[in-house]
Amino acid sequence: MKETELYKGSYEKDPDSKESIGEQYYDKLGRYDDIYKEMKQRQKRSPEGAIDAEETDKAIFFERERHDIHLDLLALGEKIGKGKADVLADIMRFRGSLEEYGLPEFPVIQGGELMHPHFRIDAKTLDALPPWQADKEIRERMRKMKKQFGDGMEGASAEYRERVKMMEHSSVVVFAAMPFLHFGNPQEEGGVVLRPKDISIREARARALAKQEGLEYFEGNDEDYHAAEMRIVGLVVPNDRIEQVAAAIRTRENKYRLGESYYSKKEKALAGNKFLETKKRLNKWMSEDKKERYWKEWRDLYGEE
Repeated sequence: MKETELYKGSYEKDPDSKESIGEQYYDKLGRYDDIYKEMKQRQKRSPEGAIDAEETDKAIFFERERHDIHLDLLALGEKIGKGKADVLADIMRFRGSLEEYGLPEFPVIQGGELMHPHFRIDAKTLDALPPWQADKEIRERMRKMKKQFGDGMEGASAEYRERVKMMEHSSVVVFAAMPFLHFGNPQEEGGVVLRPKDISIREARARALAKQEGLEYFEGNDEDYHAAEMRIVGLVVPNDRIEQVAAAIRTRENKYRLGESYYSKKEKALAGNKFLETKKRLNKWMSEDKKERYWKEWRDLYGEE
């Protein structure tokens, strides 16, 4: 083998192999995303309503190229088992949110990425929760998570395997992604979730949308999210329903969107009270040095308490 061949992409050597097609597919996704970002930047630079012949020509060029790449993605995706909805979901995930639908506050995670042994919740976890978590509601929620996610694929039930298959064609629309703070060895001490002030609103809105649209409310930990363990709250959405769900959110923004401008005074007051209750529980459980570290991390993440 020639030395130069070692540096060739696999699609240059065997363009029809599944691996090669996969590489071409993700290369196209990258180019699609680059064009999208360039178009957004040009929109920001051009005053609203201004007409510029050169910019118009460039906009048409980029739109045509994006359209052509979208067609290529559909063709390549079909060869590796991805339908139109799966390609759309990949485009969303590449940017990391539903921004194209005007909903930038909603990250999107591929469902299949969340179906792995990191979701294992064993008896030790259930029976050795920190005192501030040792209430009936939290324990019951964790038992449900264990039933939902099982103990990984090894020895998994047929029901669990079927769920994995389903999740591979679904996405999780994220209403909250909250990092864990570990005070010691994560395997020995676990961690404490850094919850935002509005977490009760986020959870309530996710549950309300799940009920309206017949979706599954999702709660679990993802240890691969940006190389840090995260608590994820969201909805499991089949890829062919992402556009429909985005439309439902936009139709009732004050009921489902996230952010201070969408919350009512009553919601803010209730969320504030619940946050104070959580803060009291945390401060009662944690030592002084842990409290100092926890609230410093919290302020760095969310701002002032």
